[in-house]
Amino acid sequence: MFRFDFANPYLIYVVYNALVIVTVLSFFRFKGFFQRNETAVLRLSGVVLLYSQVVLYILPLADGRYTLPFFICRITTLLVLFYFFFGRRFLHAILFFFGSTGLFAVWIPAGPIENIANLTEYYFIGHFFVAVFPFYLVAVKNYRPIRSTAIAMAIGFGVFLAAFIPWNEAMGWNYFFLSHRNPLFDLFSWMNYYVFAVLHAIGLLLWFLILVKIADAYYRRNS
Repeated sequence: MFRFDFANPYLIYVVYNALVIVTVLSFFRFKGFFQRNETAVLRLSGVVLLYSQVVLYILPLADGRYTLPFFICRITTLLVLFYFFFGRRFLHAILFFFGSTGLFAVWIPAGPIENIANLTEYYFIGHFFVAVFPFYLVAVKNYRPIRSTAIAMAIGFGVFLAAFIPWNEAMGWNYFFLSHRNPLFDLFSWMNYYVFAVLHAIGLLLWFLILVKIADAYYRRNS
């Protein structure tokens, strides 16, 4: 495990975002290459992603510490890792919609850009693959998202988040940002966890519907 506190955080931010953009563009520009070499690309990516998950979950156990994957991106990361090695088509919708939330972790890496100095390699690796994978599905796998799936995904997550709240409180966890680290609870004192769950689901729904529109425009242009 290592941190990126040895360089200018703004430089790291630019390089990280540029790497995501170049990777996404390559999916569309070199679609045939990725289709012909899909197994090799996915397996190699899987090895890199597996390393990040070992560092995040396995190594801390040696010191008696543990962490759980109760964040959207962390859950999606594990599903992406599963897909890299086993490639199950039924995961396409989940990986597309929830993977798209990884873009926010690329654009806003745990808050202000200066926070990059406190982030480790597993953060960058995991969010990189989560953020670019929806574009891989559209460009290489010809996955076409639909509105009904977007709605189901947003509602499903809202229900899951609401059901998770009592467990999160009982264990004293901060998963899904249901604790003091969420600035929304400081800005809006009237907001409780269940209101947050509803607003979170609504926000996801709007984001998912935007993605469906963008994907539709892409397919109409290339049909």
